Amino acid sequence: MITIMHTRVRTFDGKVIYIPNHKVLNDQVVNSSARPNRRLDIDFFIPYDQDVEKVTDVVGKILKEDEKVLEKPAPRVVIEKFSPNYMEMKARFWVVRKFALTGRWGLNAKIKSSFDKEGIRMASPRLEITQNQ
Repeated sequence: MITIMHTRVRTFDGKVIYIPNHKVLNDQVVNSSARPNRRLDIDFFIPYDQDVEKVTDVVGKILKEDEKVLEKPAPRVVIEKFSPNYMEMKARFWVVRKFALTGRWGLNAKIKSSFDKEGIRMASPRLEITQNQ
């Protein structure tokens, strides 16, 4: 609903947001409901001593077998960035809009369970401080 002072928007998760009209006119506004599909990302951190090809295969298989994950665009598992103690990896995939909130949750559990079964260790992002003596 648009009034003289603000625009009222209902988000896909049920919230009502009031946006001042100068924001609507001057800033970028993202319409998450305009398209039937949504892209989701799952980030995970893998130590350098782990087999990247194995990690990619395990996560790729999970994405391929999950009925919520769309075949096109094809899901991808990539190294997004190198950090000092681990690789920042990303699983990127598309789902029908109605799974935008829940699509990631079950996959997180499947990835963790599969990593445990395959002996793949994950790293946790951390800051290491060393003291010189």
